[in-house]
Amino acid sequence: MPHDKTKQAYCDANASTIVSCAVVVFTDSNSMPWSRWLAHGFKHCFVAIAIGAAWVVIDTLSGRTNVLTVPRCSAEDLAQWYQDQGHQTIITQQRIAPARPAPWALLTCVEVIKRLLGIHNYRIQTPKQLSNFLNSENNP
Repeated sequence: MPHDKTKQAYCDANASTIVSCAVVVFTDSNSMPWSRWLAHGFKHCFVAIAIGAAWVVIDTLSGRTNVLTVPRCSAEDLAQWYQDQGHQTIITQQRIAPARPAPWALLTCVEVIKRLLGIHNYRIQTPKQLSNFLNSENNP
């Protein structure tokens, strides 16, 4: 998946600000029976957020949430590493969330990423919809 150089420059230039760079990773691995109806390559997603000298990877699964740190590298290098593992990636950034509660939703991998990135859009419910939103021209 191609990288948006504008977002990459933003992530590199603002690594120390409150609004952090993020790499969203989309995978085909999901053992839940209902995931067969999800788009190929978009059955699960997780996010890495740049914080200080590391990336914090947050991966919400059906029974637990895995959180780990990865030494800091460029967003493009991290995205490429995940692509080399067969995943699709999008480089983006956290947004300042609207000053109102997020819409009620089930706790899914998509919902966790939306809240971490400051996205309040109740229509985004699947990894593919999240990917489309992040790739859309209306998205910063």
